[in-house]
Amino acid sequence: MTALSRHVVSARVVSGSAEIPLAGDLLGGITLDAGRLQHVQGEITVADRPGLLEQVDPRTSPRVTIDVSATFLSTGVVRSRAFDLGIRDVTPNREDSTLTLQLASDEALLEDFAQLDDDLTPRLHQGSVRALTSYVLSKLGAALQPGGPDADITAYWPL
Repeated sequence: MTALSRHVVSARVVSGSAEIPLAGDLLGGITLDAGRLQHVQGEITVADRPGLLEQVDPRTSPRVTIDVSATFLSTGVVRSRAFDLGIRDVTPNREDSTLTLQLASDEALLEDFAQLDDDLTPRLHQGSVRALTSYVLSKLGAALQPGGPDADITAYWPL
């Protein structure tokens, strides 16, 4: 059977200003689901090496960038996509010298910083989806890029 496409996947840990390539075979996958709070989730298993466990410690907020490219052999067209995900959990396996990394998109950070009581401030921003998004992102020290489309998301039901 003839192959229809060839895929190349690489991953690297970004921790502070350092980038650490994750060498060797990568096992795992990434799923995208618009109906899930963490739109992008993934799990990869990588070969362990000295010092890697400390560099992927979720408490230090490292990121994993996964680059995927597909070359469609019949046309020569190349499609690429990069995923910038946070490390949520690391499970070492000493028996086979691997680390399994649980990854998620940044919506997971919102869960980490969620208020334990009701926050009525978002209602003040309901006239603009951008203003509301900016307010939520400010809770974790992030910001929305300026410009772009906006919409009124005012709730039409009583408090």
